Parts: sequence; structure tokens; C-alpha cells
Amino acid sequence: MLQRYMVDIYAITGAVDDIGMVYRNLRPIWANNTVSHLVDPCIKILSKIPSSRPAVLNYVGMLTHEATHLYLSKKENPHIAADSANIERAVRKLTSEFRRLLIRTQSKGFAFDILVWACNLFVEICKYNYERPIAKNAGISPPSLLGLFDSCPAVSSVIKLTDKAIALFVSFPDTIVAHLLKIGMQDFKRYLNAVLSGEYFLYYAFLLYKEGLTNQAPIEVHENHKQKFLPICDVFTFLASQNNAELRNAMRELISNDREVLENPTATSEQLQNLSLPFLVKIVANSAEVLRFLVHNVYDLITTSFIISGSKYVSQLNKQCLLPLLPNMEYTYTAFMRQIAFYLNSDALAHIVELMLPIAFNDNIFEKLGNYDQPFQQSMKDSALQILTEIIGMVVSLVHNQVMHNVGESALLKRCASNFEVLEEAVQYSMAGGEKSKLFIPYVHAFCIASGPVRTTEVIARYIIEAKDDEQLICLIALLTSLIIFAPNTSEDAIINFFANRTTLMLEKKRESAKKFAQINSLSSAAFFKDDFYDIKWLYNLRTLNEWEKMADDEHAIKSIRFEMSKHYGELATEILRWALDVLSSLKRKEKTDESIKAVRDSTAQAVLSLCSSIGPPSVLEPKYPYKLSAQFASLIIFLLDYVGREMRFTK
Repeated sequence: MLQRYMVDIYAITGAVDDIGMVYRNLRPIWANNTVSHLVDPCIKILSKIPSSRPAVLNYVGMLTHEATHLYLSKKENPHIAADSANIERAVRKLTSEFRRLLIRTQSKGFAFDILVWACNLFVEICKYNYERPIAKNAGISPPSLLGLFDSCPAVSSVIKLTDKAIALFVSFPDTIVAHLLKIGMQDFKRYLNAVLSGEYFLYYAFLLYKEGLTNQAPIEVHENHKQKFLPICDVFTFLASQNNAELRNAMRELISNDREVLENPTATSEQLQNLSLPFLVKIVANSAEVLRFLVHNVYDLITTSFIISGSKYVSQLNKQCLLPLLPNMEYTYTAFMRQIAFYLNSDALAHIVELMLPIAFNDNIFEKLGNYDQPFQQSMKDSALQILTEIIGMVVSLVHNQVMHNVGESALLKRCASNFEVLEEAVQYSMAGGEKSKLFIPYVHAFCIASGPVRTTEVIARYIIEAKDDEQLICLIALLTSLIIFAPNTSEDAIINFFANRTTLMLEKKRESAKKFAQINSLSSAAFFKDDFYDIKWLYNLRTLNEWEKMADDEHAIKSIRFEMSKHYGELATEILRWALDVLSSLKRKEKTDESIKAVRDSTAQAVLSLCSSIGPPSVLEPKYPYKLSAQFASLIIFLLDYVGREMRFTK
């Protein structure tokens, strides 16, 4: 069996004498083979013959060359028919196998061999590809070429293997991480003190230096610190990329200490001067990898109060000492936060949204946390709103760009799908008007697109049930206007399924509010009728939507929404009357005062008849509806006559 696998490997690799053939051949050498044909013999040989590792690495290098060549060729000429998917999967599987070997063996010698092989491979890839048109357009500088080659899936897989080898080969003692953080913070503190001690002079000198004048002494302060800071930052970036446990523990300890100081109203000036927060901001501003690491490993320590108090403290420092000056970006903390949001995954973004929402919309949060001046409060609110808008915009763009985007792929959307209260809150915020509506209507829009037509009709039902006035219904119209581009029949489907969704939502509310309903016997009769079963807002909301559609001009957006209530009159009217009869029957069984029964009875009957009259019967009804409607209207009349008779007897 082993001999057969060796024959298979020779058959695969024997077609190439030198790596240049990969770039000279017009047709792919390996890409047209199946993944199993490219991978299985190698994995079998690796498991049986450890000395075969260099040969298999060389084979992985050849596959990487061809995958890179095909990928870049496709980028240069989209009409090239070669498909590199199989060979990219093969490289990913083989590099994953080598990563498992590294983890299992913990051999530094093997890690060193991989480093040597990877360095040679990267040199060859640059040698054979740097003169390509796409490489020249990207630029021949190392960062430009690295970005280009890293975009190739096969090269990216090899880089991950290299990182794993480096992590094993270059190990850090546990104490060195805390020591590096301590040194970095001390040096940064001296740097801040040097800047703050002559801030105005330094700033003026900096302007002179920008103009090309001779006073460069203040600039040397920044440059000297930069030379010390960047190597330490690179070390932390590498440790973060390896998810280093010691770095995690050290960072958590620093943030815990800072939070304790910042949330302490009696903190001394000496304690504030020893905070690590500015240094952490500096690192995060220069390393997206550290940012991701912190978000995933210390998010449970970050609270809204910590963000506000920390922002107040950092705002008093010189931005020039903390933030890098990036091209085409406003030089503010808010712009910086909006920029780094692109480097975070969906789980991190969801956590940031949870932290930012109270800052943006809760007016009482600043009073609870301390006495902050009005300009700072407004600045925090504006900044939080901008960050939230950026994150929601990213989610909307992601949903629009991926045809089959699944709710589970975004933590923000998944929150709505899995939690009744979160979805309810999102709908309420979207109807609140002002900045809340501007933020949450796109959010609900993204959820509807990603979750599909069934959940979309449920969301629309929530709007119709919960809307308290015409202004909130207008928010529903805004949502529907954005949805019909993707699903023209959304509104009609929502009307057809409205009563099924309403029943589901009512049951859901009862389950979520079990404690409240358990206490219903102790409530007054007036409070009893606040039960959602007797709520009639949805009847008036349906009538309003129907009237808007009937009266709108042909050019109005609502005409394109097309609720089509008249078209489905039979189905709607029977459901409305069934509900009305259930309500009236329930009222007869309740031991309430005459006044409360009369108020609910009259409002229910008026709302039902008003809606049925607004929809109006179509010229033709399906045969099953006329008899059913006649029977229901007759039952309704009997109920109402019974009430009238009771009132007359009571009057006499």
C-alpha cells in the first residue's frame, strides 16, 4: 500500500523538472486534479515516513507556485478559464497537516526547517512574480508585494504555517511579557511627560519643522520614542497573532487595574498618572492584530462606564502622542475608531454595539456615572452614534454583497434571530424617530434580507402590532421601500401571513412575560384590558396603511409597496371577524363593570367595522368566503344585539 502511494506521488510530481515550468506552461499542471488526488498520498507518506517531510514541503511549494500563478493570472485577465480552487484547497489541507505535526511533535528543529523552506519559497514567489503587471501596479515595495501575495489563498496558508513555526521556534519566558509591558509603559510615560511639559512649544516647533525650518529638537522627542516603541509593538503584535496566554493575562491585569482607578471617584492624581490606558491606546492604534486580540480576550472587562471615564481621561492628552497620522482620514479619536472597526470580526462588533448603544441614546447614563460637562456628553453621544452607524453600514453592505448571506454569519444579526427581546428592541428603536430610526431601520433591513421572507413577514407584523401612531407607521413604510427592491412581494406576503404571525407573536409575548401574566388576578379591571389580546391598534394601523395606499399618487413610493388588502379581502375579513367574535365572547365571560365592558366592546366593534369598510369587498370573492362572512357578520350582530338588550333591561 505504501509503495502504491509513493508511485502516486512520483506520478504527480514527476511532470515538473524545475519550478519555472509552472510559469512557462500555458495549461495548469496540477490544478485540474481533484483535491484527494493531490493530498491523500502525501498525508499517507507523512504518517509512515517522517524523513519524507522535506520532499512533501517541496511539493507544497510547487503547488503554491502554481496556485499563485493562476490566481494572479486570473486577476490580470478575468477571462482565463483556469480554476485554482482545488489546488488552493490542497495547499490549505497540507499546510494544516504540517501545523498539526508541529503541535504534536513540538520539534524546534522541524520548525526551523519549515522557516528555511518558507523563506526560500517566498523569495522564489517574489522572483517569478514581481515583474507581472499586477505586481507593478501594486508597487514593488515589500509592504505592497506582501499585501498582493497575502491575498492569494495558497500563499496565505503558507504564511499561517510559517507563523506556527515561528511561534514554536521563538518562545518567550512567561515573565518577559509583563517586563516588556512595564518597560513600554515607563518609556511612554516619560515621553508623555516630555511632551506635556512643553506642549505649546513642541506644537509650535512641530509646525516649523513641517515648514522645513531648522528647529528640530521637539521632533526628535517623537522620533526617539517612535524608534523605541515600534520594536516593542511588533513583539506584542506577534504575541497577539499567536494568542499568547501570558499576554492575555498581563493585558487583563492592566485593564482591571485601570478600571478600578477610573471608576473610583476618589482616585489620586498619582494613580491617574500611572494608568496603562494611554499606552494600550497607542499600541492598538499601531496594530490591528493587538486590537483583535484585546477585543476577544478582555471584552468582558470593558463596561460602558469604563469607556466614558477612560475617554474623558484620554481626551485630556495630546492626540499626537497616541494616534498615527493616516492619509485621507480625519485626525480624531472617532475617525480612528470608525477605521479600526473594519479589522474586527462580527462577535467583536456585536459587543461594541452593546457598549455604544447606552452612550448614544441613554440620556441618564452620564448622570449615573458622574458629573460630566455638557460638551463632553454631546461629544461622546455623537462619537458613539458615528461608530454605530459605521458598524451597521458594514453589516448592510455585507448583506447586500453576498447573495446568500446567512444570519448566523453575523453576530449582530444572529442576536435578533435568537433573542425575542433583542428583535423587539430593534423594532422599537427603528420606530422611535430621529437618530434611532436612522440607525435601526437599516439594521432591521439587513436582518430581513439575511433571514429570508418568513422572518421578514414576522418583522412587518411586529411593526403593525406595535406602531402607536402614523409617525411610527411611516418608519414601516421606509423599511418596506428599502425591501421591495430585493423582494417585490414582501408587503403582500406580510398581509397574507399577518394573522398567523400575530398569533405566534402573542404566544411568544405571553411566554416571555409569564411572571407578569401570573399576577394578572391582582390587577385592576382597567389594567386587565391592557392585555395584548384586547389591543386594537393593529386594526387601525392596517386601516391606515390601506387608506394611504388607496389615496396616494401613482408616483408615491407607497404605490409600489402594494399591500393588496382588497385582493385578499375574504381571507382578511374572516380572520378579523373571528378575532372580534373571540373578544366579544371573552368579554361576556368576564366579571367586569359595565363601563369597562362597554368601552372595550364599542372600540372593538368600531375598529373592526372601520377596517372591513376600508378594505371593501372585491367584485368577486372565492366561493368559500361569502357564506363564512355572512355567518360571521350574523354572529357579530347577535352579540351586539345581546349587549343592547342587556343595556335596555338594565335601564328599565
